[in-house]
Amino acid sequence: MKKLYILNFVGLFVFLLFVTGCDINIPNDGEYGDTVLRGKVVDKADSTPLDSVLFTLAYSKVLQNTSYKELSPKTDSTGTFYFDIYCMQDYSYRLYFEKDGYSPNHLVTFPLTIDSGKDNYFYIEMIKMDSTRAK
Repeated sequence: MKKLYILNFVGLFVFLLFVTGCDINIPNDGEYGDTVLRGKVVDKADSTPLDSVLFTLAYSKVLQNTSYKELSPKTDSTGTFYFDIYCMQDYSYRLYFEKDGYSPNHLVTFPLTIDSGKDNYFYIEMIKMDSTRAK
């Protein structure tokens, strides 16, 4: 009887380990998430709104490789963006952004940290690259 109890317990443990150990992918575009990313992107020099800024979401568990997902759509003509994402438990999230002719944020500042399960608002000032600089 005791041996059967131990086998049942081990079977339940293996099942729970399998179910809870699976990583869940971020849902495809159009699905509702538990975390909101929104804000505005402007040129730092004159506060002009920037359209077509590309956002990339980086996510990882502690001591594991980082995965990246390009977010869509890009900023609109007013420089605004809005994304609903699903944040998985025990993951960290960072937001990167870039636009042709501007320095990517990872060269200028740290990536934006996302608070899981919250409404995250960002006001982003991008710096135009110096086109006269020798390459």
